This record gives sequence, C-alpha cells and structure tokens, in this order.
Amino acid sequence: MFTVVFQIEGDLGGERACLTIVSPHLLRATRRRTVAFTSRSARSTRRQIDPLATLSHLFKTASAVSVQTVSMKTKLKYVILFVEDVAASRKFFSDAFGIPPGFVHESGDYGEMQSGETTLSFSSRRLMQQLGKNPGRPDVSAPVFEIAFEVDDVTGALARARGAGATVVQEVRAEEWGQTTAYVRDPDGYLVEICSPVSAS
Repeated sequence: MFTVVFQIEGDLGGERACLTIVSPHLLRATRRRTVAFTSRSARSTRRQIDPLATLSHLFKTASAVSVQTVSMKTKLKYVILFVEDVAASRKFFSDAFGIPPGFVHESGDYGEMQSGETTLSFSSRRLMQQLGKNPGRPDVSAPVFEIAFEVDDVTGALARARGAGATVVQEVRAEEWGQTTAYVRDPDGYLVEICSPVSAS
C-alpha cells in the first residue's frame, strides 16, 4: 500500500509558496479538502482550500514540481480462529501453551490472548454465522494452515500441552533443517506446531 505526495512551488497571492498534497486518490479529491500550505514568508498554516483551483494556479506559475511515493507500513496484527466456545479456547491455550488471556468482549463471542505483536484471537462460530460467514471445520488430516509456537524446550512444552488436553499429532522430532518440532490438535481441530528456533548450523 502506498500514498502519493505532490509538492508544488509557485506563486500564490504575490509570494512564493509551496503546496503539499498527500492523497492516495488525488484525481478523485473532493473540492474541499485539507491540504498543507507553506509560504516563503515562513507562515505555516493548515486550512480548508479548494485544491483543484489552487493546483491550476500553481501549475501555471510553478518553478518546481516533485512527486514521490511513500510506503505505508503493513503488519500482521491478528490471527483469528473460529471456535465453538471462546472461553474454553482461551483457557485451553493458556493452560496448554502458557499464553496469558487478554481482552474479551462482554458478549463472550470474541476474545484475545496476550501473544505478542501478532494477537491470537478467537471468534465464536455463532458470531461469524450472524455476520454472514460460514466458517468451515479444521481437519488435521488435511490442514490448510497451522499456527506455531517457538519454545526453548519442545519436549517439556509438548508434555504441558498433552496434559491440558491437546491431542498429539506428531511426537518430538529432530528435523534435517536444524529444528525440533512436535504437533498437536486443539479441541476445535486446529493444527498447532511446537518448535524450537532453527539452529544456525
């Protein structure tokens, strides 16, 4: 995702001026839009002006026009699992993997875990159906995705998950790429990997 920044220097009201317009849809801009205006006399203000009329005038007197694209930061913020019972899922992931529960909506149909920068969340199937979605059922024999937790002790973490009610799909295994992995199934059928950091060797 990106936005376009236009900077135009020209004459406006008898003095040299610089007009900066930041807009992802400049050609569809409304005729009343807030833009930044700075004059050579060091005045700086932010006000409602007509950008199309101002552009026309500045282009006629422009001594410099520059256009640049600015990248917009995008990050993975949520992973949301559709579950039967949000409270039960939050308890399971806390007990099985040691992740503290976070925010929960008063309806009980949505809840989060304190899982770091990317939030592991749960939404009830009932809520998703009310929103017009038709969530499918996960199947560990034919998974379409997995979530993975990196730990220092895969054997110990697997024992904890097993004790909390997780179904073991794969016991602890040393992989040829220098990582130790194990897999479990949560009560809703989602595939969860427990893994070590990848060895530098």
